[in-house]
Formats: sequence, C-alpha cells, structure tokens
Amino acid sequence: IFNHTGGSHCCLSVRSFLFLAIFEPPLLYLQNQKDINITTYKGIISGKEISLMGGLPIPAQFTIYRADFLRSNKLAFFNGIYHEDMEFKPRVLYYAEKVSFDDTISYNYYQRTTGSITSVFTIKRANDIIIVANSLYNFSRELPRRYKRCFNDLISLNINNILYGMNMLDTSGKHEVLEKLNLNKHLFKSMICSRKCKYIIEGLILRLSVKFGVVLHHIIR
Repeated sequence: IFNHTGGSHCCLSVRSFLFLAIFEPPLLYLQNQKDINITTYKGIISGKEISLMGGLPIPAQFTIYRADFLRSNKLAFFNGIYHEDMEFKPRVLYYAEKVSFDDTISYNYYQRTTGSITSVFTIKRANDIIIVANSLYNFSRELPRRYKRCFNDLISLNINNILYGMNMLDTSGKHEVLEKLNLNKHLFKSMICSRKCKYIIEGLILRLSVKFGVVLHHIIR
C-alpha cells in the first residue's frame, strides 16, 4: 500500500491487491500475507471456517483481496452477469487460508440513490442468478459434505431471490423464468441437502412441481 504524502489518499498497487480506494485514515493492512481483509467477525481465521459460520457479506465494499492469492487460485469474476459477488465470494472463501477482520472505517465510497440493479427485477437478473447458482453447484460437487452444504445454502438463497423477484415480472416474464427453473431442477436437490429446514421444504416442493412451488411461495412468503 502506498500512502501518498500530504493527504489521506491511499492507493493499493494492482500488483499486490485487486483494489483502489480512498482511506480515512490511511490503513496499512494485509502486510502479513493475509488473503482477505473484511469488516465483520474478529481475529484471523480460515475461509472454510467462515463458510461454516455463514460466509462473507455480499457487498463488494466490505472486502479487500490479495491479488497474488486470487491469481494463484485462478479466481476471477464471472464475466457479463449481475450478482457476480454472489458467485465469486464463496469460491474465494473456500480457498482462503487466512482472513483478517477490521471494524474501523477503512474507506469511503459513494452510494448511488438511483440506478441500482436490485431496484427492479428483470429476466436478465433471473437468468444471471441461475448462472450463479449453477456455478456454485458445479464448484461444490466434489467438496466434502460439510462444506458442500454451505454452498447448498447459498444456492437455496439464490433460488429464493428468483422466487421473490418473480412478483415484479409480467405474465410472459414469469412464464419464461418458470421454464428456466424447470430446466434446472438439479438445483432443487441442493436445496433439499441444505442446512435450513425452510430450504429443504422448498426444495422438496419445487422438485415435485416448480409451478406449484412458485405459487405456494408467493402465498406464504
């Protein structure tokens, strides 16, 4: 980290970190070869432990990664999709041996009041979430059971995001997403094998009938 003289601007070299930010005050972290620095939890633990505890917060601004760690494990964002953090962070976490935590104000960022992709649910968002869920499904297929179930929870969360979002679509849009879900019934098996009773029940119903599962979800949500 290079601290620019005469101000609080702090630039992270792209050779060492995949990040660029303004620090207030300047922070000199990640010097001990920690793979990730984030703003929740305490101490230094492994990424696998955090996965078992519920994972990282999704928003990108909560996390700083060591670039050498990402490159050595061939970790990168999935190109061309929304919700890329939901696909990226679980994979990163599984490989991280050291994750450090900091609860001070590390940097400032500008939050827009308009234009958020989460303000409106679209067909693209539904398709991209299915891409995310399939990527997590494929990544976790050969993992030990205790970690695979963590990924099953995330897959279930993604399916729930689609089920909630479908209310914003018109009739043709709902039909299109319904057909897409029917083509991805293997994801419901992951829900059945998750750690939460809610997801297990939803997975069983969706596995039997996607249409009935969607209708029931909208009634009792």
